[in-house]
Order: sequence, then structure tokens, then C-alpha cells
Amino acid sequence: MAYFCGSIKRVADTNLGLCYPDLNREKRRCMLADSFVELGISIVETLYIWFRGPQKLKDKIIHIEGQENWQAALDNPRGIILLSCHTGSLDLNVALFHQLNESRRQFAITYKQPSDKNIDKFLGIVRKQYTDLFFSVTNLRGVCRTLKDRGIVWYAPDLETSKKGRVFVKFMGVPAATPSAIGKLAKSTGAQVLPYTHNRNDDGSYTMHFFPVMAEFPTDCITRDTQKVNDAIEKLIAFKPAAYWWAIKRFRYNKDGPTSVYKR
Repeated sequence: MAYFCGSIKRVADTNLGLCYPDLNREKRRCMLADSFVELGISIVETLYIWFRGPQKLKDKIIHIEGQENWQAALDNPRGIILLSCHTGSLDLNVALFHQLNESRRQFAITYKQPSDKNIDKFLGIVRKQYTDLFFSVTNLRGVCRTLKDRGIVWYAPDLETSKKGRVFVKFMGVPAATPSAIGKLAKSTGAQVLPYTHNRNDDGSYTMHFFPVMAEFPTDCITRDTQKVNDAIEKLIAFKPAAYWWAIKRFRYNKDGPTSVYKR
């Protein structure tokens, strides 16, 4: 259904054209179609997690790549920022990690709080099946407290923001308004930043990917730190580019204000 929604299709096609300028029209068309297939599957996976419960994942075959990176972060007494992005089913991404963590450390997830209180309440109910704490991204006190207490906080900072707390750095080679929260949180709490993603394999199994903890991070330059975060996210996307949420309006703003890239 989403594929035939003109406005969503146009946004995704625009993003792919900006982020993959070397793709010819036919390859871009195929990637666009694949991205909506992936989006549809991720919706089904999200509903599966919500209504059947994360314990059902124990019946799935799950592979781990970068186990040594996860273990190294776990062996360090500092808190962990689990750096992820909007690819595939976010709820599946979090639930897979919940299975791996299994009470080793307190686990919290962050989310963009919806304005509808009933939707917010519902999300709290279904997501607390696989997390200890559930924070709005604006709840900096809760996030910092969790990290200082050696906890783990899942964070996906790849949504564009038009408010304060942003810097303009490149995302897939294109300047984008990007939240600077990761560098600031790491600096104020001493937390490690561990890039993590998952992907669905052709045989129906899942693979969890852990990169090494980000080195020489944070620095004294918030712009440099935020660029490092986007660079790490690009590596996460590279595992399965079609699974990324290309329908997000990622480039609505530049330093001069709103852009016109998504207009007809």
C-alpha cells in the first residue's frame, strides 16, 4: 500500500537520489521498490514482537557478529550508549538486544514521544516487554542517570531536527540537520558508544552486528563528534541499504532554513 502513496514514494526516491547519486535510474527504481518491501516486512515483524512477545524470538536462529565488541563494552564498567538507526523493525532490533543482554545491565530505550497520550500509553505497554526503562529523547535526566549507573541506553539519532541541539554535518554525503545528543551524553556521563544493528537473512534467521566502541570519542568539538556518529550510522546502513527508512524526510533543512528538495 505504501508503495503506491505518491508522496511517500517521492520522498524515498528523492533521498535515494541524494544519497546514491551514482546509481542509474533503473537500479534506483529497484532499490526503491525493495525498500518498500522491506518496510512492509518490518511492520509485520513489529506487530509480531508487540503481540506475540519477545520470548518468541528464542525460537528464531540468531547469529552474532562482533561478539567480541559487545563483550569488550560489557567488561568496561562505564555505561553504554547503544547507537542504532532507523533500519528494519526498530522493535525487533531492540528485542534482539534484550535477549542478548538478559539482565546483565539495566536497559533503557529512547523514543520520540507522540502527542497522542493513548498511543504513547500503548507504546509504553508493548515496549516494556523488552526493556527496563522507556524514555522520551527529551528526558535527559533519566538517560544520564541510567548511563551513570552503568546502564545501557538505546539511541537512534538519525531523525532530522529543526530545534536546538542540532549541527549540520554530512549524512551519506549530504549536509543534514543532525542531533548532537550522542556526543554530549558521552561527554557528560563518560559512557561508551557501541554501534549496533541487525538484519534479516535470506533463510529467515537474524544477525546482530556490533562494531567496536567508538574510539577517541567524545572530543572537544561537537561538530566533529556528530560527524563521527553519522559515519558510524552509514556503516550500519551498509549491511542492508534497502532496509533503511528512506521515506523519512531527512533533508528538510539546511543552514539557511527549510529546503525545497521534497517539493514536486
